[in-house]
Amino acid sequence: MRRILLILSVFIFAFSSMNANTHFGYGTKGAYAAGESSNSIVKYLGEVYVGESFCIVDAESRFNIHTVHGVKIGDYFSAGIGTGVDIYHEDDLEYSLMQIPLFVNVKGYLPVSPKVSLYASMDGGKTFGIGDSSGFTSWMYVPAVGVKIKFINIQFGYVLQRYTIKELDWRNIDGDALQLKVGFVF
Repeated sequence: MRRILLILSVFIFAFSSMNANTHFGYGTKGAYAAGESSNSIVKYLGEVYVGESFCIVDAESRFNIHTVHGVKIGDYFSAGIGTGVDIYHEDDLEYSLMQIPLFVNVKGYLPVSPKVSLYASMDGGKTFGIGDSSGFTSWMYVPAVGVKIKFINIQFGYVLQRYTIKELDWRNIDGDALQLKVGFVF
């Protein structure tokens, strides 16, 4: 996993250092300066999401607030680093459960019109418990599909997650969930 993160980081930083005036091979710098064509290959991409993960196995459902920051490469690919907070909210919990996810996000886009794109997304990373849940950690993978309409993303995914709980002698608990998120792209 560390090797993949290192390769992805090098890839992101290599593309992010490119000149923002780079074009796909059509247009000129004069046209760009005149405001006609601004098709740069690499652009900053920021996303903020709110959503819900509905648990289907052992763990509780959770409210998600996530953000992803990275680069969009052309019209078909983006990659970034994400974080946020997952707040567990079942009524029978004796204490509050919160986790901070840290993950890598990659997306492949299929533009269907100038303002609408379908996409496939994959998050991969680790979550760390905070507060009362500091002994809870997990690996997580979230394959998802979605639609981007102008600057709004609507995404449906499946959270593959296994918790390791220190207080229970490092016992593993299945935390798989169906996830629905709505996001703002900037």
